Amino acid sequence: MRQKYSGKMRTIQLFKSVDGLSFEEKFKNTLKLITKESAGKPIVNLNIYLSSNNEEEFNDELKVTNKLLAESFDESIPASQIIAQKTSDAHFTIECMLCELDRSRIEYKKILKHPYVKINHENGFEILSGGICFNEESYIFSLQRSIDFAEQILSAEKINFKNIYKETNSIPNISNKCMFDGKEQSNYEIFSKLKELLQDNPNSLSDKNVISNGSDYGDFTTQFYAYKENSQNNINSISNILLEDNWFYLKAENTYNDVEKQTIFLLDKLNSLLTEKALVFNSIQLIKALVKNIGDFNKVEEILKSAIPTKNILVVQTDNIDDNLIRLEGLISNL
Repeated sequence: MRQKYSGKMRTIQLFKSVDGLSFEEKFKNTLKLITKESAGKPIVNLNIYLSSNNEEEFNDELKVTNKLLAESFDESIPASQIIAQKTSDAHFTIECMLCELDRSRIEYKKILKHPYVKINHENGFEILSGGICFNEESYIFSLQRSIDFAEQILSAEKINFKNIYKETNSIPNISNKCMFDGKEQSNYEIFSKLKELLQDNPNSLSDKNVISNGSDYGDFTTQFYAYKENSQNNINSISNILLEDNWFYLKAENTYNDVEKQTIFLLDKLNSLLTEKALVFNSIQLIKALVKNIGDFNKVEEILKSAIPTKNILVVQTDNIDDNLIRLEGLISNL
């Protein structure tokens, strides 16, 4: 099943798992559908959400997913992030990004077998890192290696953390605590401190551009989008184009301890954001609801679908570090 929404710089298509006798057959058939629906446009990024029931199942599905991505795309593997987060009514969901700029030149690159994508524009380039993760004995070591590897990709392209314009982090057991720096701290707190310590030339992104969520299973995973431009004065500069594709991230700020009230509150915040830009709900190209309790899926979907005409909505179950029952992430495009 497919939903589609377009932006000026990119198109994002949402695919839910299609029929098959096994996970492998379902995933293979879904990739075939993605290739068909892309209609020859370059596939540059895949965010894959697996609704695995336990750690063992996730690890098995992760191996199959990586194998099928390599077989299906060969030397043109998109930047891909694979995480354990349940989505509504699907064994898995794939968020597929296509490049829309005709004059862009796509490079599918690898460092130590890790695929990432470089999009060369008229006035610079963009880097899509894909999900960076390492299966190590400890969470802290996995975290360290992932941040170091992110820096390797940036260094290979002669840029640094300051060039990142969007970052997402998937933190397993986000609220779990262990000893770090002489005291007990949560996995999220450890991530925040290690990131600050390890990043040279750290970025100063606002909350809307750095998103950290919990995951059911697996290892710490980080993904970034970065860009570098040759000149900021050109009307066709990358920063000007990116401003037309506005990513948003909204939290309820613990205003209500009720998922329906929090959802309505967030829709009011989103409406204010659109009004500032002289836009309407029809300008929303992607909306992703990050819901804490899986039992709230239907309520949230019903409210969002009644408010947003596009009905292009992905609901994902994820833990977080505060009392927010729902957060909204998405993409607005000035068409």
